Amino acid sequence: MIEIRPDFQDYLAYLKLAFIYLEQRKFELAESTLREYNSRITPLSRLYFPAFEAQFKQFRGHLEAARESYRDAVTQLRKAGQSPGADRILYVLASYAVIEGEIAGALEFARKVELQGDEGSALAMLEAAVGNRDAAEHALERTFRNSPWLGPLWIEERRITNEAWYAATRNDARGFLSAAARLPDYNDGPFLLAKARAHLNLKEYSAAEPLFRHALSTSRSAAAFAAQTRRLPLVELLCHFHLGQIGEAQGRREQAVKEYREFLSHFDGSATRLPQVAEARAALTRLQ
Repeated sequence: MIEIRPDFQDYLAYLKLAFIYLEQRKFELAESTLREYNSRITPLSRLYFPAFEAQFKQFRGHLEAARESYRDAVTQLRKAGQSPGADRILYVLASYAVIEGEIAGALEFARKVELQGDEGSALAMLEAAVGNRDAAEHALERTFRNSPWLGPLWIEERRITNEAWYAATRNDARGFLSAAARLPDYNDGPFLLAKARAHLNLKEYSAAEPLFRHALSTSRSAAAFAAQTRRLPLVELLCHFHLGQIGEAQGRREQAVKEYREFLSHFDGSATRLPQVAEARAALTRLQ
């Protein structure tokens, strides 16, 4: 694509190539290609650049630094008057916080951000996740008033989704699955991950495994700029960890070792507090 038409979709092929190098562990090439992408894109696209840096940081296991990059993206998009774009990245940050289990900081940030009401979806998700249902409802209604074209179905689906996230943060697997059953089938990586986790917690491995694989493949979508901004590598990493758990539980040692190693390969030299890192290391010690 770069050879045929390098400026297609505002040089997005450079960003895709950077991620290919990253997955091949060619870190210097990945970072130089990412810089090349940043040097070519329009000022509008450059406002999103910290979000792509956040994705790189997740691949390298620097999860706390990734949060800061997402905040930087939201802040500069807001200052540039790009409220819808800031809302998109804020929702990514909210999803990231919920699946990582580090909600407090993201919630504090979302409460302070003013995006002309556009921040309501992300704020409602975070408020619901910590059990503040009235605050979550208020945030949804504010967004709905400012964006009436969304329609009543939108707000009802958001309410049910937030109910599911509330259950997920309390490890209430049956509660999550009960809420999810009232929703359409979402091709959303974080939600698929949470749904698979619910089945895993219930030891329903035959239901959990394909959902983890679906979440892994879905989260890798880079078809267009908007899809790339929503990519959450942490979803992919955690899918490998949980597939390792399933392999271990079912006595598939080779699969378990392979998945745990793939997960841990992203955390060499990382000081992250993500609990799954210690759990995966302990599992490899058991299995080897």
